[in-house]
Amino acid sequence: MPIKVTCSQCGGVLHAPDDSSGKRGRCPTCGTVLTIIGEFVGPAVPAPPQFGAPPVSQSPRPTTTPVTNPWGSLPGGPEPSSVLAGSGGAPAPLPRPTYDLAKESPPAPRPAAFPAPSEPVPSSRGSRLPPDPRKVSVQDPFAKPGKPADAGAETNAQWARAYRGLGWVRSGLLFCLLGVLAYAAIPIALSFNFQLPNQSPGWLNVADYSQTDEIRLFATVGPMLLGLLCVAIGRIGVSGAPAAAHAGATAAFASLATMIALAGFVALGVICWLGMKDSGFVPRFTPQMSKLDAKPTLAEKFEVWGEGVFLAKDDVTGQIQGFGAAALVGFGLLAEVWFVATLGRIGASLRSPRATGRVNRFVILVGLLFAIKIVVLLAARVYYRAWFESKIWSNWQNLEEKLKTIGPLAVIAFVALAFALLYWRMIGGVREAIRENADVA
Repeated sequence: MPIKVTCSQCGGVLHAPDDSSGKRGRCPTCGTVLTIIGEFVGPAVPAPPQFGAPPVSQSPRPTTTPVTNPWGSLPGGPEPSSVLAGSGGAPAPLPRPTYDLAKESPPAPRPAAFPAPSEPVPSSRGSRLPPDPRKVSVQDPFAKPGKPADAGAETNAQWARAYRGLGWVRSGLLFCLLGVLAYAAIPIALSFNFQLPNQSPGWLNVADYSQTDEIRLFATVGPMLLGLLCVAIGRIGVSGAPAAAHAGATAAFASLATMIALAGFVALGVICWLGMKDSGFVPRFTPQMSKLDAKPTLAEKFEVWGEGVFLAKDDVTGQIQGFGAAALVGFGLLAEVWFVATLGRIGASLRSPRATGRVNRFVILVGLLFAIKIVVLLAARVYYRAWFESKIWSNWQNLEEKLKTIGPLAVIAFVALAFALLYWRMIGGVREAIRENADVA
């Protein structure tokens, strides 16, 4: 039950917890130092006698027995006739001389009724005004004026910030998926004679760049840019998770790497836009495979694909594009690794089997996909190169152009859908864990 404390200065009635007896605090109204005194527990009262029990015998009053004074009578004083004797006629103990009492050590001091305060109270000496109660560091409910600080409410606010940040990351993932699907769906639709505006030049008035190419450009780059922006905002929110999540460092590095990757993407897009506007540069997302020989290497394929996106490497603008692409790829991969580690730490700190299980499954499946890809490439290019060229590559070259267009783009769309589904479920598991363990809306 709370202890009521009345201020001796202003008369205000304060309430303190029942375990704060003996502590001191300041009155939030006038700043007077008060000592919290709990209820005094008196001596135990004997229980009433039970029915049928024999009555408690009362001892008689001690009788006095005259004894002789061993020191004799004082001059000029009356002769003492008797001293008190113990009960039953036994003589009472004689008084002890003073020199015997002086040889004994003094009795130990009795312990204080209340313990000393656990925390010192700052002194208000040197000031005519009482100290600010908000600066008094005592663990007392009325030491701080107004509504006391609630550590649980602050932690819930931080968890709510991380929860909303994960929602932003989900929205960004959806926009990025739409950009990838648009990149793959438009050429597939055109291969099936789907009609789109195809006037050349298009709305941007760039030579040899039709309206269909512009639609594909904006349908791909626009959602990707918006998705990366949402992901960056969300990861900044996740970095505000409380210290109990044990993910502050990884979340901060993930958000920083995402911002750098976003800056690289913006630099890449701005340079492309300036090249289209000033020099008539035409960006091509689909590489012109006709420029390749019968047996192109992987480096040659990337070079042909880069010719449709990057400007000349000898120019400053082309070099800026190269740095932007490097920042997008390098820091983007780092951001993903750090963010997945952040989700795993949050799930482990919340002790959620669902969240940690989904994070583990995502990491295992992505690792297996990369391992299978590397094994297949090494087997096809190093150990079974002749078989790959005679069975796989030759059959691929004999396919129709329509199938050559649909095949790789369909694979890209399928991989993007599978990756997005796993990523979505992973973030959803962590959000559910936060919602179960914190008071978030």
